Amino acid sequence: MSRILDCDLAAGELQIRFPYDVELLRIVRDLPERRWDNRGRYWCTPHKHLAAVARVLLPLGFQPSETVRRLLGEGGAAAAPESAGAASGAEGEALASAPAPPHADLDPPAAATLSISRLNELVRAALHEAFPQSLWLAGEVIGYDRNAHKRHIYFQLAEKEEGEDRPRAVVSAVLFEGVAAQVAARLRSAAEPLELRDGVKIRVRGRIDLYPPTGSYQIIVEEVDPDFTLGEIARRRERILAEIERLGLRRRNLELAFPLPSLRIGLITSYASDAYNDFVSELSRSSYSFAIDAYDVHVQGKQMEDDVLRALRWFAANGAHYDAVAIVRGGGARTDLMYFDSLDIGVAVARLPIKVIVGIGHERDRSVLDHIAHSEKTPTAAAQLLIAIARAEEDKSEAGRAALVQRAERLLASHKERLDRVALLLARSLSLGLAHARTRVLLLARDLGACAASPLARERDKLAARRSRLALDATRTLEYARRVGAQAHARLLAGAPRRVRLAAERLAARAARVQAADPRRILSRGFAWLRDAAGRSLKSVLRIDRGARIDALLSDGELGMRVEEVRERGLT
Repeated sequence: MSRILDCDLAAGELQIRFPYDVELLRIVRDLPERRWDNRGRYWCTPHKHLAAVARVLLPLGFQPSETVRRLLGEGGAAAAPESAGAASGAEGEALASAPAPPHADLDPPAAATLSISRLNELVRAALHEAFPQSLWLAGEVIGYDRNAHKRHIYFQLAEKEEGEDRPRAVVSAVLFEGVAAQVAARLRSAAEPLELRDGVKIRVRGRIDLYPPTGSYQIIVEEVDPDFTLGEIARRRERILAEIERLGLRRRNLELAFPLPSLRIGLITSYASDAYNDFVSELSRSSYSFAIDAYDVHVQGKQMEDDVLRALRWFAANGAHYDAVAIVRGGGARTDLMYFDSLDIGVAVARLPIKVIVGIGHERDRSVLDHIAHSEKTPTAAAQLLIAIARAEEDKSEAGRAALVQRAERLLASHKERLDRVALLLARSLSLGLAHARTRVLLLARDLGACAASPLARERDKLAARRSRLALDATRTLEYARRVGAQAHARLLAGAPRRVRLAAERLAARAARVQAADPRRILSRGFAWLRDAAGRSLKSVLRIDRGARIDALLSDGELGMRVEEVRERGLT
């Protein structure tokens, strides 16, 4: 269904039909005395408002019926322009496209009381008369990010004093769908690709307009100057670098040396970004044992500065555990890089006692951080730098190892040569010494044999005499032991019955005493064994209270009793 504006003269109403459109619905709901006809499924308003309704709807692509065309012609109201079909469905574009009525037609009588809509129409006409041409305006973008996904983008331009966050003045602005696409294309094709973001300073050309139903005025943006934004970004970066230079921090981090090898890496980036994956994957594919601790931050937007400063403070406090800190993000528009142009972040990086590597994915431009820390173009290049440092240290160690091995081999060869000479000399000396020693041993053996013959004979005779005496003494000792054993055996046989009888008598006496002490014999004599409720034996009335339950064990059973009275009595 197309957009149709019709008039039912009999019913005295304008009929407004269109396919469902949220933006258009909001505009129609602001029409005077509008209502919804549920039976006919259309919006309607009294036909007396034809001129006002036509000025709002015809620029939005509504096709007037013959009746509406005739009424507009008779009333002198503006007809739909030829370009109405190119207009979007937004209220602000409708206002921009609708022609202003003749000034003489809007002048009210001196004593007339204006309606709100009439007042807004007069103000709108005055604005058109005061600003008939498009004008250029510069300011900082506010509220763009939360509307950037919409067809028509509403935001504000703010005037701010240098160093102040609170705007001095603001004005509403709008980028309609077609213009927004053209602006985005031109910003992307600039010398440095740009994207509109909150906080970016821009210079725009646009028309001043007012929307009568709400009385709000705004700048309808027609063009954005990318050179102005790039210039502002460059000037801001230079001011920050000048301040860092004034503080004496420009080269502080740059002059820090890379620890060799740099394997303990702190990483500041967004976990959800390609930069994180590229950096970590590149290090993981290497043959070196990198230890990576990542701190998750936003890498653009207003929240980025606080996140990055928090991460830098954390790594500064734990600097002893890291060799280097990498700050990485993926590529993007030049305005994305702008968020790294921060004086606070620059000072924090310059003062960080750890070597900083910056890889924020921009090939053609540099941020403040690229000037005060070691800069690589991409996260992958930053990771490759760390791999190259590790490889260079490995190569250096390998070269040192090879030199050490070569020197050791030379020393071993020299010592082996000396040892071979010494071994040859020792072998010769040993052969001569052994020959001389063999001669001496033969001579000594001959002399020893002659000298030892007589003593050996004497010792042999002594040994034979001792053997005879030992055999005689052993025979006597064995005979004596046999007699003593026989006597002991006889005494044992004679004394055993008497000892057995005495032991039996002692056992019988002990059995009698044990039987006499049997509790059952004691109970059978009229005694009872008293116990409290816990099963403990009662030895005194002091341990029992009146009313307590006690058990009495007799010889033939047990009685359960309760104490009625406790009387203490001394034993006589």
